[in-house]
Amino acid sequence: MIPPFLSVHLELENPTAEPQTIFLEKGRCFEIMLPSMELQNAALAENTELEIPPHSEVTVDLPAYCLNQYRDMTMKRNDATVTPFVLSDNCRDQEEIWKKLARPAA
Repeated sequence: MIPPFLSVHLELENPTAEPQTIFLEKGRCFEIMLPSMELQNAALAENTELEIPPHSEVTVDLPAYCLNQYRDMTMKRNDATVTPFVLSDNCRDQEEIWKKLARPAA
């Protein structure tokens, strides 16, 4: 079993006077933009609920699975974009994700 070895670093701001709750579901995909390399994709490894107090910022690092098995990785922090995509299968570990992604689409 290969555990998640990436993390998605989020910096969230709540400019309102009320606390805000954000739910990020397991499998939520992010595009990590590497200036000198191809795009790398990551999916959150677990469900996470975050509460951001009024007029505050919250910074978190959430465990994530790599979605591109054969691309070189960098462990430096890079900008990323949240996508509208979520993995439809609840994979248990990194190896299972790579096996499923290696199969041709039906």
